[in-house]
Amino acid sequence: MRISTAVTLFTLPLLIACSGDAQESSGATQADAGSDAIAQDSAVPDAPANDAEPGSDADPGLDAADAEPSEDAAPDAAAPPVEQPLFAEVASYATTLTASGDPADVYYPNPADLATGDYAFPIAALLQGAKVDKQYYAKYAGIVASYGFVVVVPNHESMSITGTGLYMQPSVVNDVLGHMKLEQQGHPALAGKLDVDTLVLLGHSYGGVVAVQALQGVCQFPFCTGGFDRPSELKAGALFATNMKPPFGAIPETDNTGWALGLVQGDQDGKAKLPDTVETYEKVTSPPKALVTLAGVNHYGMCDMNNPPGADADTAATTIDQAVAVETAARWSALFLRAHALGDQAAATYVHQTGDAADPVVTVMSEQ
Repeated sequence: MRISTAVTLFTLPLLIACSGDAQESSGATQADAGSDAIAQDSAVPDAPANDAEPGSDADPGLDAADAEPSEDAAPDAAAPPVEQPLFAEVASYATTLTASGDPADVYYPNPADLATGDYAFPIAALLQGAKVDKQYYAKYAGIVASYGFVVVVPNHESMSITGTGLYMQPSVVNDVLGHMKLEQQGHPALAGKLDVDTLVLLGHSYGGVVAVQALQGVCQFPFCTGGFDRPSELKAGALFATNMKPPFGAIPETDNTGWALGLVQGDQDGKAKLPDTVETYEKVTSPPKALVTLAGVNHYGMCDMNNPPGADADTAATTIDQAVAVETAARWSALFLRAHALGDQAAATYVHQTGDAADPVVTVMSEQ
């Protein structure tokens, strides 16, 4: 399916649990910061290989509406299931955010006709969990990208109440947007291929709380100091292992007027507890909103591995395959964002009506 300008498709976990001690991540990055060399990634998991010539009926970058239907084909044979990625191939490169100097990895759809096709990919900023290096979101970010987003995953260091380390701040949202506006002008692969007017947020735990603050346009210690200017381009967020429970007192309301919030949560999460995320969902003031619960998944179900080095471990075990957890979390996050930032009605139907019954891993609460 083709995304183009001509087609309109369409938390605070306990502070102690998010922050832990002051040990910093020791994981190596995927590529040296500042490198603009484009690295071709392998096909996204479970996606068909693209051996067809660009523009052929078998090319996964070809919109079903552009293909010539077979006379004896079933009426909907050309339309892939909405839960399948739109792009079989993604690529990535390492860069450095211009304003902050933060190293970042960028994942983007890489169809055979990227250079010549009419594409306008929305931007998704992924805000990392406390002390989780960006490299451990590679599979998740690649899968989200396969649904038609350019996903930017920075490493951002700041001071938290437990010390300095990989702790997100709302300012990163504007840093990502500003950098990608520059990429729209001059990047070898992505120049002219971005929808810089559409920005969505992905987030994990501590980073999910920062995302909620950014979406609301608020700045609260310890996640933010010195103020924050909310970009008008922000449309929606899909956040993993994120609730708004403070260290003391009740969970507050989340005013999501003008934007959509999806929460994705493992039912085995020992750090951001499911009951607190349920209450957070209930206190999101207006639709569209959703809570997607993954059976057998703990706090690190969106990461390439359980308990990534440098992060505070979740002692609760994940009981399903990590790759299944990552794919499920990424698919539901991407479809929620397509539904409510891009107006993709097929994605909305899946998220709010049919996907729950079709996916044995999840249960869904939602309001559209």
